[in-house]
Amino acid sequence: MGTADLFPLPLTLFERYMLLDDRPAYPMTFAIQARFRGIARRELFQQAVEQAVMPHPLLRAVVRWSTGRKVVSEPAPSNR
Repeated sequence: MGTADLFPLPLTLFERYMLLDDRPAYPMTFAIQARFRGIARRELFQQAVEQAVMPHPLLRAVVRWSTGRKVVSEPAPSNR
């Protein structure tokens, strides 16, 4: 199955709940802070991230409203 066969992908009921219930007072999202030592080589890190997400289309997807009240995942627009 290719990426074109996967999208648009409807959200599961739980994913829809997490999206719609997210609000400032009760966030459904969170941030992680990490500390590293040594020299940061951004270009190598960027290459590693790109390699890691390549076989996982949902890591490169965005969520948008579709027709009616349907929410779907679809491929993120390329920024290259």
